[in-house]
Amino acid sequence: VKAYGERPVFGTKNAQGDYEWITYRELGERIDNLRGGLARVGVQRGDAVGIIANNRNEWAIAAFATYGLGARFIPMYENELEKIWKYIIDDSGIKLLLVSSPVICEKVMAMKDEIPALEKVFVIDAKGEIYRQVYGEVFETQLLVDPLIELVYNRPKPNQTMLDSLLDKVRFFCTSYDPNSDSYHFDYSLFIGMFIGALILLLTAMFITREWRRQKRQSTV
Repeated sequence: VKAYGERPVFGTKNAQGDYEWITYRELGERIDNLRGGLARVGVQRGDAVGIIANNRNEWAIAAFATYGLGARFIPMYENELEKIWKYIIDDSGIKLLLVSSPVICEKVMAMKDEIPALEKVFVIDAKGEIYRQVYGEVFETQLLVDPLIELVYNRPKPNQTMLDSLLDKVRFFCTSYDPNSDSYHFDYSLFIGMFIGALILLLTAMFITREWRRQKRQSTV
């Protein structure tokens, strides 16, 4: 990396058929970042880190980052049978899994109860950034969520009001990635459901309180 920092190393063909290259310096930075991120979420020497994806830069980046922690790296292809994924994940004791799409994530999550060793699952977007943890304990690291770094670290933007900060947090929890359009969008259905649920509980509590007071008044008459 030091000797050939600005030379291209890996190329990925874009939608137009042209190759987009990353340099040795960029590769080294991404490996360092991911290695630090994996360490922050608990990956240790001897642990197993897996990835389900087709050939892409992230294979090499995740592999080198994992090896840098003395952990094992287990790659799997997207077109393998689900039962093969399950066997490999379970047999190798994968602790943390990276997947290339929400569709694959859903398939893995459907069988997570049969894979006791699996603790965390992360989804990689079309740009190779790990943008969402969908299974496992809450993490605290900027290295895994670059697009939402301020919210993950709770760092308010300059001149940001408390209301703006609260709205940003709502957007963070409602952010979804669409791999077809390669873009983020907001899905507020979760918070709408929570609001409706809270409203129902509030109305129920008010009804119970009113009935309790009515019965109490009747009993004192």
